[in-house]
Amino acid sequence: MCKGMDLDDVFAYDTVKIVRVRDRVLGITRLLFLLAIALYIGVYVIYMKQAYNDVEDPEGAATASLLKPNVLTPVDQSYCLDTNDPNGNDKFRLNCTVWDATQMLYPTDSFNSMFITTRVSQDVQTAQCVQSTPCLDPWLPLQTNNKGFFMAGIKNYTIRVIHSAQARRFADESGGGYNWVNTDMKGALYDVDGNVMKEFDKQQSDIFTIHELVTAGGVRLDDPTDVPGARDNESKRSAGVILLVTLLYSNKDSDIPTYKYEVRTVARAEYKVLEAVYLDANTRLLNNRHGIKVVFMQSGTIVKFSIQTTLVQLMSALGLLSVATVLVEVLMLHGLKYREQYKKYKVEMTEDFSDVRLKDLQERLDFDQLNQDLQQLRRDSFGTLASEPLAPNRSHDRDQGQGQSEGAQGV
Repeated sequence: MCKGMDLDDVFAYDTVKIVRVRDRVLGITRLLFLLAIALYIGVYVIYMKQAYNDVEDPEGAATASLLKPNVLTPVDQSYCLDTNDPNGNDKFRLNCTVWDATQMLYPTDSFNSMFITTRVSQDVQTAQCVQSTPCLDPWLPLQTNNKGFFMAGIKNYTIRVIHSAQARRFADESGGGYNWVNTDMKGALYDVDGNVMKEFDKQQSDIFTIHELVTAGGVRLDDPTDVPGARDNESKRSAGVILLVTLLYSNKDSDIPTYKYEVRTVARAEYKVLEAVYLDANTRLLNNRHGIKVVFMQSGTIVKFSIQTTLVQLMSALGLLSVATVLVEVLMLHGLKYREQYKKYKVEMTEDFSDVRLKDLQERLDFDQLNQDLQQLRRDSFGTLASEPLAPNRSHDRDQGQGQSEGAQGV
């Protein structure tokens, strides 16, 4: 005991005791929990999530090119100033022009991204600084077109995308394979609601119009922009937009992956690029380009069957089955009507083993004392016998006397 506390109670050890509770409610409840867990493991984890597969994130590259339509006209567009559209508002219209795909695409390198011009304002500038002469501004404007002009028929231009993907770790482990290009796979362009807008078959290029691309991202170029600081009711065609195009690859349903385009727009963002075209040594044309910035990203899930992953999932599943027993135990001891009766059978208190040890010690002490008493008794007994004198052997003397008499008679 320590300050009124029994150390056997403080450091008591709880062990498992098997009690068979003859109650159908508990038995059926446990079976239902086991069934639910088994369905979760078998249907969701194994079948739907394919947890027996090893997973790798794909990596790759995408390049895009811009193609002009067969026929273009700078008129009959609602955003053009010289249109005949009676619903148009001249305040938000600009003159329209026709550029080819090379002019509209800037820069011409379109590795993993591309910029398509929708509006341009131009400044012609002349050089003011000459060698060895100080100046405040090296270029001064000669002619300025602040509003600029729109690209006519932009929605009819088409984009062709070439992309590839690979699972590098799987390829290293398998000694090759696990790499594909778009013509090896089937794909589709999806809108923001998850609906298929356009499908791409094997051995075909991924080609879609700019109108299809911006529609997939939920963008209307003539809607007002949400860019901070923009002019009142300035359109997205005028300010520019940023589209994030994600290529998602998956081979869960087949050996050859399929892919899909998902398009999202960056909120409250415009995009513009300044381009300097030098007309001669002292004159340059400064193009202030606004337009559609398309950024390609690649993601998804590439899977491969793995024995190690399967074993890990099975071990986790076996551990999850024990949850059914834990839940039933909680209900039995804390939730159900007869919990007090259950506790009587479930929890059993042993006797205090300090008392057991004390009793055992007492028995050993009593036994040792008994042995000592017996030993003392033996010693006392032996001591008494040793101290008594020996009695004369009368029979021996008698025999000796007879022998002497017989000898005398013979003489």
